[in-house]
Amino acid sequence: MHRPTVGVIAVVLLGTWAAIHGLGRASGDWHTLATACWRVGLVMAVLWLALPQTRRLQPWLVGTLLAGAILVAIRPKLIPLALVVLVLFAVLRPRRKWRRGEAEGRRQKDEGRRDEGSTP
Repeated sequence: MHRPTVGVIAVVLLGTWAAIHGLGRASGDWHTLATACWRVGLVMAVLWLALPQTRRLQPWLVGTLLAGAILVAIRPKLIPLALVVLVLFAVLRPRRKWRRGEAEGRRQKDEGRRDEGSTP
């Protein structure tokens, strides 16, 4: 996703919401439009804020979260089960295994980079 585009969409939707409320037309169909613009605009604004971090997410995690969101949207009574699954994912997530040599080698590489940048 292109971060500036997401930001522009969020600003346009939130601006539309503000314009509808500013003109005092928040009744009937206008109220429905204003509510939709508000909700989608907020989601887009949050996505705009989180976009740099979302590029580091694993594909399996994105798919699982999307499937869980769809399942909860269809059957709201499954929210407690979804929360338990999220906690399990947080606790049992795959972790990178570090060997003693890797951590030591990484530290030496980082120190070497600092030394190269500090010499004239």
